[in-house]
Amino acid sequence: MKDKNIEIGVFKGVGGENFNVLPRLSLDNYANFDNIDTATFTNRSLRPMSNVTTALFALFGILLFSSCSPNAEEKKFSEGTIIYDVTFPFQQNDILVNLYPSEMIMDFKDDKVRMSMQSLGGLVATEFVVDNGTHEFSQILRALKERHFMSLNETEVGEMVNSMPKMILTPTNETDTLAGYLCKKTIAIFDSDSVPPIELWHTDQIDLTNPNWCNQFYESKDVLLGYEIEQYGMRMRLRARSAMPTDVPDSRFALPEGYSKLDYLGMRAHVKELLGQFQKKEDDSTEIEGIPSEGQQIVE
Repeated sequence: MKDKNIEIGVFKGVGGENFNVLPRLSLDNYANFDNIDTATFTNRSLRPMSNVTTALFALFGILLFSSCSPNAEEKKFSEGTIIYDVTFPFQQNDILVNLYPSEMIMDFKDDKVRMSMQSLGGLVATEFVVDNGTHEFSQILRALKERHFMSLNETEVGEMVNSMPKMILTPTNETDTLAGYLCKKTIAIFDSDSVPPIELWHTDQIDLTNPNWCNQFYESKDVLLGYEIEQYGMRMRLRARSAMPTDVPDSRFALPEGYSKLDYLGMRAHVKELLGQFQKKEDDSTEIEGIPSEGQQIVE
């Protein structure tokens, strides 16, 4: 097996320690979103830009979907953390896989959910904060030196979901155990024959009300522990590695201060512009404002 620990860049953690390739941030790093510090990216680390662009698309799409848990009533819980492994089953290049997100952390409490993911050592990071009770949906985006967030109500979320590819959910009799919890299998079949079906593994043993109301799987009332996402020509797979009850502070669901607020169209336009910059970097190797050249350090 090839060594995946290929030096692509050096990343500096909150405590000053250095990491090669992509560090896997702790829950505390995610909780303190602004503490993700990026330093000393080389031009070499950003050259496979077509795949970096795809990874960014993955990052923006993947967090819209989530959840699954216990196999016995005594294990049911309504407050805790699920950690998902994120893989790309059709990606064969080990170096490029290191550029993609490797895990997602989902915290939940009182029908509130916060999903966190980072890519490229924190160069781009995003979180979603969802209130399943009031049907409020927010996205937090950190890209280079920029900080943005958006908040949508139930009507606006409906418009967003309706713009996504349509699918039909077909239940099966199959079951499997993920993260120690019994899950049922449902097949999600897209309207388009060109897109392969998606396997959903879900449970009713986590006490979250209507956890999928803000994504394409809204017909399922269970929490998803295993699922796949087909977007932008790539398939991403999420499987719960652990699901456990734990105390989650109310502050986890607070929106950040000092971030500029965008509406849905504004956020879409901003992401499109950001991805366009990366595509331009791929096409003509020009510098992108905010991305350091070799030996240059980002200063917050």
